[in-house]
Amino acid sequence: MDVVERARLLAEKYSSNSENHEEQDQGQEPRTVPLPFWSANHYGAPVSILRSALFGVVKRGRRAYYEGEEITAWRGTTIRYTGPRLDQADEDVWLQILQLHQEQENTGLGTRFEVSIKGLLRELDRADGKRNREWLRKSLTRLVATAVSVQAENKEYVGSLVQEFVRNEETGRYTISVNPRLASLFRHGWTKLERAQRLGLGQDQTAKWLHSFIFTHRGKPLHISWEKLQALGGSESSLREYRRSGRRALSTLSEIGAIHSWSDDGRNVTIWR
Repeated sequence: MDVVERARLLAEKYSSNSENHEEQDQGQEPRTVPLPFWSANHYGAPVSILRSALFGVVKRGRRAYYEGEEITAWRGTTIRYTGPRLDQADEDVWLQILQLHQEQENTGLGTRFEVSIKGLLRELDRADGKRNREWLRKSLTRLVATAVSVQAENKEYVGSLVQEFVRNEETGRYTISVNPRLASLFRHGWTKLERAQRLGLGQDQTAKWLHSFIFTHRGKPLHISWEKLQALGGSESSLREYRRSGRRALSTLSEIGAIHSWSDDGRNVTIWR
């Protein structure tokens, strides 16, 4: 049994025992669920995901495989995950899929949509070529090969991040769908991300994670320890290395206007948006 099938069977097992959705409690299966509105200049995503290490700061090389492991998350949220380790490039793909779903008029999650491989790579600010096409296929496969449990406010979502995809080599197009129940995560809080800013950060994993995390906090300055930031981002570096890369990332975010300013005392960091 391959990784995709194993994760799918696990998600189905959990979902069959779940009582976390009103539609299921009433014996009704949701077909499509609309997403909140955000403009084409933004991405939209659940706060519970962006404030966790589900999409982490991952070093290049062989990826770890998790089996029902608890993922570090913000207080009030519990996440357990089965599947290959996900990084910020995988988050780019997932955010873009949610964006494409959101752009479908009068539809929502649960609807299958088609997109050209070339067009999807263009939206991700990547050149169309054999290497990037193969990277995209592998990333989509990782997103399907997931069983994630997100508990927040006495509700739980258990399922995959992408339900399925079909790649047609003749037409050069993907058909993609996302479980409509995933929309429940937006009801626990969601935020908009500046799309151009995020994509402009390229392959800087730390800067991308911090960008998403910081955008979930509004109003008062964010005061947090470097140690907690490292854990929430799932960084595999030492704390000393993480502070170094985090300072570079915050300087970059300040330069592009994602944050107003920041300061740190070696142990804690304060960020003003």
